[in-house]
Amino acid sequence: IALIPAVAHLMLGGGKDAAGWLTAGQGVGAVIAAVVLGVARRRYGASSTLLGAFAIFIASLIAYALSPNVAFASAALVLVGGSYLAAFASLTTTAQLRAAPELR
Repeated sequence: IALIPAVAHLMLGGGKDAAGWLTAGQGVGAVIAAVVLGVARRRYGASSTLLGAFAIFIASLIAYALSPNVAFASAALVLVGGSYLAAFASLTTTAQLRAAPELR
């Protein structure tokens, strides 16, 4: 997220508006993932959800890096934001559930 202004300006030739769209895309993805993550974990299990989040995260970062314009980059960042939140939350939950009670 810290590099979004640089990407907007240097790679996509945009300004403040472009940086705003990119940041909004990542935020929208995170909000969607927050709503969907519980359902995905119940339906597919913790491991499958985590692996899926990593796969989407990797693919969407590649799409973002190769984005030809702000619209495509914003769409890629929706997936980046969602998959990042899903992976982070899944890893945190798994670590806490597997830790000994006295370490939690």
